[in-house]
Amino acid sequence: MSPSDVAVTVLCAVLALASGQTRRLTFNGVDYSSQELRLNNNVKIQAFFGIPYARQPFGRFRFTRPEPLTKLNDWQLTDDELRRHYKTPPTQARSCPQIDPFGGNFDSSQSIEDCLRVDLYILDEVFQEQRSYDRKYGMGILVEGFEFKSSVASHLDLAGGGFKGQSDVGVLAVVHYRLGALGFLTTEDDEGPANLGLWDQSEALRFLKEHALNGNIPQVDPQRISLLGFGSGGVSASIHMLNPLNKAMFSSALVSGGSALGPDASIRDARDRAFEFGQHVGCTSSSPRKLINCLRYVDLQKLVTTGNEANFLFGPVVDVNHTRDVTKAYIMDHPQRLMERENFESIRSVLYGFPEHAASLRYYTQALARAAPLNGRTTAPPDNSIDERIKYYLSPFQSHGDTSRALAASVKFLYFRNYTDETLMSNQTLFDSLMIDALTDYLSVGPVISAAHLHASKKLNEQRSGVFIYYRDSEPELATFSSKLPVMSSASVKYGTTMDDLLQFVGVKGIVPSDQGSEDRLARVWTVVLQDLFGKVETSARDIAGIQDYRPISRSEVFYITALRGKGSPQASTMKYREPNRIFWSKYVPTIGTILDDISRMSRDRNDNAKLYWRTTLGTAIPLGLLVIVCLCLGALLWKAQRSASSNLTKVQFHKVSTNDP
Repeated sequence: MSPSDVAVTVLCAVLALASGQTRRLTFNGVDYSSQELRLNNNVKIQAFFGIPYARQPFGRFRFTRPEPLTKLNDWQLTDDELRRHYKTPPTQARSCPQIDPFGGNFDSSQSIEDCLRVDLYILDEVFQEQRSYDRKYGMGILVEGFEFKSSVASHLDLAGGGFKGQSDVGVLAVVHYRLGALGFLTTEDDEGPANLGLWDQSEALRFLKEHALNGNIPQVDPQRISLLGFGSGGVSASIHMLNPLNKAMFSSALVSGGSALGPDASIRDARDRAFEFGQHVGCTSSSPRKLINCLRYVDLQKLVTTGNEANFLFGPVVDVNHTRDVTKAYIMDHPQRLMERENFESIRSVLYGFPEHAASLRYYTQALARAAPLNGRTTAPPDNSIDERIKYYLSPFQSHGDTSRALAASVKFLYFRNYTDETLMSNQTLFDSLMIDALTDYLSVGPVISAAHLHASKKLNEQRSGVFIYYRDSEPELATFSSKLPVMSSASVKYGTTMDDLLQFVGVKGIVPSDQGSEDRLARVWTVVLQDLFGKVETSARDIAGIQDYRPISRSEVFYITALRGKGSPQASTMKYREPNRIFWSKYVPTIGTILDDISRMSRDRNDNAKLYWRTTLGTAIPLGLLVIVCLCLGALLWKAQRSASSNLTKVQFHKVSTNDP
């Protein structure tokens, strides 16, 4: 090293020390240096980015289940692959391949395929406490996402939200997992296994618990690890509680924006969707093996861009029948039956919640699909029919047209009955608002509250159920994702969307509230919510926030939830939700859907069998008919030849030959 290089190195070291102390952690033999972040309350956080937790799914490993890093030597990696994907610590958070939810484009510099990594945000005081083994901190494991297609994990700004050292959360681990087609496309067999994104998350949970136990993640109390799920992450967290693999991985959870009981938690017809997706990216084989092999080498940007279209729905699948090896299935039965059998013994407490207008992003994504039709096909509903418009927004989650039509008629009666079709056609904002209410009840409110009640029913005989339900009000003064999502720019209902409650916990770059006072009041309430979750409740914090009425579900209050608001008093008040609507979505819709799906399936099977019969019959009859015709033709030709021969014989003259002739 030259003297000038030494001088530069020393200068960089001095500047690093001047700007903040660097901490170091070691994982899998690789040293990771922190970047110091200073929050707006002067709290310091050490950030460690891009720690691998599983085999990276690039190239030949695309569409394969994650494997633990203990098998690193079994993967036959080149030295270059080992260096680039496992041994070189990144300097910033980078997401799994996606269309950026804020930029609306695919950025290859920020979206990488070797993305199975965790980012750690650790309070600096945790390192200062390492000499004292008396104090332990809770660890939150954050899993989030919009519709299993995009994530804000690389956009976090820890300066906002409740992670400020006031809620006894000493470590925040942010999990990056595969999204869209890369994480949830399946051919429903071992060639294209299902739920890869869920397997990724589960492997991350195991990795984090292991390193919390062995001390690589310092000062973490292994009994106070909480899984924090927002949006798609809420659905995932609810599913993880039902899988035996995760029994000891966390002791509490937050399930926000959806649950295992929602229609997006068990996608139907995933195999058909996979082959349709393949058609649109140039993989036209009808063989699962050939389809997956083709998809492995499709351009990454093309895969992500096509999968981001509103026409394609990706998410968890009940995969118990996809493989002969049941250990390779992640969802072993329909989630409703799994929840009915689960006793939740290993889970101390769970917060179930949802933000107001949670489905607005889903609605506007579909509403604007007409602006980007897929391969020339019109994807929007007819503008002259309210029934068809309602059906259009519900159809992605239904298997058959009969089900969609029946469900649309029921939704129209329940939500739109006070308005004529003419009024709804002329007032787009009114239709938007009512349809968003219906979709929010369908995708968020119904699944979340039903899951909470089913969970609490197993705990009501105990002194404390440990089950809370909260509702995040959509006040225009509060921070919201709708202010930064391009698809929401033309929205008529702009006050909220899914994952807005994530902004109470951590900040996101570029999203600021219009009234910081309201946001701060809500943050104080959220601090108490986190204390309940992590099992360390401080009465003084409750007094400051003024929410003494925040308590778990009990026999006397099973129909009430806590509304978290920022306006006026910081109290979290109780409110009664729309129970008839919940029953409609959680009881009527699944039942009628199953019945109509079965009828449609039987009708389709009869039609297919009839076609098969005629194909089989014609396939047999036609060759036999052709054979008969050929035989007749040959017979006719033979008869004609014989007749011709006989005719020739009659023309022959015979002469008597005398033996005396010379």
